[in-house]
Amino acid sequence: MIFNCKIFIFSEKSLNIQFYYNNKTYRSLLEALEVHHIPLLNYQCRSGYCGSCRALLIKGKVQYYKEPLSYINSNEILTCCSAPIEHIILKLL
Repeated sequence: MIFNCKIFIFSEKSLNIQFYYNNKTYRSLLEALEVHHIPLLNYQCRSGYCGSCRALLIKGKVQYYKEPLSYINSNEILTCCSAPIEHIILKLL
């Protein structure tokens, strides 16, 4: 399954990232942001346990390849274990 999605990030400027799921480069949303040198958030476990990589999902949908164990609000996502399944708009916390 391959998703070709755009990621818009609200920060000092909006960024547009092309995301290809199942590509060797991007296993997760966090990895895609790192490859594009987006100085984002904190992260630690990369497995959905700690919740450090949470971001606010303003619009769109993501799919978790590993269900997170960390508590998140209904409008938040964990970037370490998710991938977009449509165009998304994020605000990094």
